[in-house]
Amino acid sequence: MNKLCMPSNFCESDTPMLLDEVSFIIKQLNNDEYQQIVNLERNSQALKDIYCRCESLFCVRTFDNELQTVETLVEHLFLYGSSLEVFLPTRVSIGRSCSIANFNLYGYLCKLANKYKELFRFRKELLKKWEQVLFMLVVEEVYQLIVDNSEIEMQIRKIAAVKLISLWEYRDNSENVSFAVNIIGLWKSRSTIIPIFGTMLGTFELMQLSSLLSIRWHDFLKTQGKNLEMLQALEEYIFGLSSNQIKKVRIFMNEKNISTIDNVEIKSILGPENPLCPSFEEDPRQMYDFFRKRVNCETGTRSTIEELFMVYLLSESLYEKNNTWAKFSGNNQQASYAIVKKP
Repeated sequence: MNKLCMPSNFCESDTPMLLDEVSFIIKQLNNDEYQQIVNLERNSQALKDIYCRCESLFCVRTFDNELQTVETLVEHLFLYGSSLEVFLPTRVSIGRSCSIANFNLYGYLCKLANKYKELFRFRKELLKKWEQVLFMLVVEEVYQLIVDNSEIEMQIRKIAAVKLISLWEYRDNSENVSFAVNIIGLWKSRSTIIPIFGTMLGTFELMQLSSLLSIRWHDFLKTQGKNLEMLQALEEYIFGLSSNQIKKVRIFMNEKNISTIDNVEIKSILGPENPLCPSFEEDPRQMYDFFRKRVNCETGTRSTIEELFMVYLLSESLYEKNNTWAKFSGNNQQASYAIVKKP
């Protein structure tokens, strides 16, 4: 099979060796579980074969004298939305199905690695693979939210659309690495934090979160610090509650004239309302569930912190691109030197 047509996160050089080692050990331990692995791998491979036969999204084609290019695909996304699969090329849905099949495979292997001491040494690497597949699926959804949000600046939406198409085409993070790394870092950091409601300020949690993140995150907080929507989205992210739930708790604290609150009181205040997320375990599905609940929460903010952070990153990349082009257009030696030295 031609490896060039395959998404790189489906055919990483170390993955076959890892799968072969784990499968060999499982075959000795439990034949039924080994057969389950074989079935999952066969299903995954069948989807990959279909993916390879799908036409590239970057192909230029003509249909009824109408030219179809990446540019027309971007226009199509703005017209019909980026999440309605019936309006998208087959390569998009098959590629996502490949990722989901991979996710199910690694999820099963992680369970087996926790079950058998013979597989303990593989747990860290299998969990990394499991997380990687899921996090890139969520990065895809963050791009889609931006593309479909008509309130975001059109230039930013176009950049997000091009990044999204690139992700659909290659199903890896090569074209999206700088953005994916920042967003994935945000999720990884959040999974280590257990909210302490206390004064409901979230200062301690934010300091914990920020200490684990890049300068990009700190710049984002600095420039967006007065943005009410960002602050509300950040509170939802830190406390695992919707904005309305947080407001409800603060009203209760004011009425009772108390300065701190604990987990038991939070539950009694919310009553039948459930928090958006529990504390995280080593299961990336919980982070995905947390993300989807915030996206679909009718009583929360309009945007998630992931979407707002990604918009900031895309805005910065646009600014840097325009700034570099302005220096280039200056047509002088000093400007040219600045381009060469730009990291």
